[in-house]
Amino acid sequence: MLNWVAWIHVGIKTKSKYFYILGLIYAIPFLLYLLFDPKPGTQFEDSLMTLCMISWIAGIVHTQHEKKTINQQIYSESIQSDPMVEFINNSSFQSSKKDKGMTVETALLKAASENNGQLTIAKAALLTSLPTDIIQQELNKLSDKGVAVVDVDENSGHMIYRFPGLG
Repeated sequence: MLNWVAWIHVGIKTKSKYFYILGLIYAIPFLLYLLFDPKPGTQFEDSLMTLCMISWIAGIVHTQHEKKTINQQIYSESIQSDPMVEFINNSSFQSSKKDKGMTVETALLKAASENNGQLTIAKAALLTSLPTDIIQQELNKLSDKGVAVVDVDENSGHMIYRFPGLG
């Protein structure tokens, strides 16, 4: 009976009026039931419960039918709000580098090469002029790829990304 809440949630995640409207449509039987508060055992109560059940089943079927579209829209919305994507799409990064084709990964590898094959997030930010959240995200990707090894400095507790072969 509360399947309409999922549609409202999808509307919030995708910022799409279409899903808000679907949520409101699927909420109508539930809201009617709450509004009229029918007496148990009456024809009216049976009719409203039947309408709620039909809406519930239709919502489940509709959700399964729309699942791929919903997931694509949620993914595209999350990509648009990703700071890494926003930063890369921002032309100031590309134009601020001498080599216009330089990616964030390349900038970090170059910085590591110039710093004896190791970087902290702060040092990478200083050398590349990139925001620390983007640096951390990209360094973690490089670590996941096996390009960098993450160590923790025993004295400071800072993470140090070591790049074998660049030091």
